[in-house]
Amino acid sequence: MQGAEAGGHNRSAAALFSLLPAVRDAVGDDVPLLAAGGIADARGVAAALALGADGVWVGTRLLASAEAFAHPEYKRRVLAAEVDGTTRHGVFGPEFPGATTRGLRNRLVREWEGKDDPPPYAGQPPESRRVVGEADVFGTRFPLRRFDGFPPTPAFTGDFEEMRLLAGESVGQTKVLEGATDIVREMMAGAAAIITGRLAAVAR
Repeated sequence: MQGAEAGGHNRSAAALFSLLPAVRDAVGDDVPLLAAGGIADARGVAAALALGADGVWVGTRLLASAEAFAHPEYKRRVLAAEVDGTTRHGVFGPEFPGATTRGLRNRLVREWEGKDDPPPYAGQPPESRRVVGEADVFGTRFPLRRFDGFPPTPAFTGDFEEMRLLAGESVGQTKVLEGATDIVREMMAGAAAIITGRLAAVAR
């Protein structure tokens, strides 16, 4: 299940830690439940497990990993953003019309934030939208037009103030570029230590 904090396509109406106990109660203990949205460190993992999740789904923190197939400038912006640096909007995405996403604020998002219903690309033929870069998807290169929804992979070129930069509110806890293995180990070992420490404190 996904909370409103999550990056990417997002239609949740409530925060993860408000939804999680209610969903666990609704589905019972026999249904595996993964929690997604705003989890970027050991504290988030421990909280999700304490509220009934069986595991976590991590996006933004792993986007800022050495192995992630994302443009270096995209990763740099994720690492530089604060917790209020994202917003959910309908600015991008004629490929999935009407689908809201959460991502980083850049010039284009700020221009259209709060004015995106209907989305700014509605009714515009693709060729009428200005080219802002060049996309590369599995080796196929094509023009990236304003409001297109493809996030930038390493071979993308163009104006990052005009691109969709998907990210969740956990950018606020995402500050260091690390390897994915190290990120997962830190999160899970830290969560285990937190839970063990809390149980020991209760036992005393």
